[in-house]
Amino acid sequence: MSEPQMPVNPRVLKWIVIILGILIILGLGGIILTIASRLSNMAEKKEAERLQQEAMIERPMPVEPAWAMTGGLLFPAEVAVPLEAGENVASVQMVPQGLLLTIERGGETTGLLLVSPDGTLRSRFTITQPE
Repeated sequence: MSEPQMPVNPRVLKWIVIILGILIILGLGGIILTIASRLSNMAEKKEAERLQQEAMIERPMPVEPAWAMTGGLLFPAEVAVPLEAGENVASVQMVPQGLLLTIERGGETTGLLLVSPDGTLRSRFTITQPE
């Protein structure tokens, strides 16, 4: 037995092929546009992150007022620190209790002075070396 043959209509087949070709081209174009859009968004994000990092690096450090550098401690305008003959102040360090002065005599550290925020000598630590 032979199967019944459908009538061949080249005009209908031609339009089906044309429509399918157009749909394939539109679909491929949509895929290409989507990929290009996502790549440009990634590039914009990276550029924004880079600019943000540069801004953080180049941002100047805020300048603190002088009273903030002392930990909020306020000292009188003039403070007299009694030193013995030949002693020099080698370094000054801010501590929560006031100023800690390192005292040197002849190039060697001989003591520490703690000056309270009211300007008085709070403690004198003498460093002695065994002979």
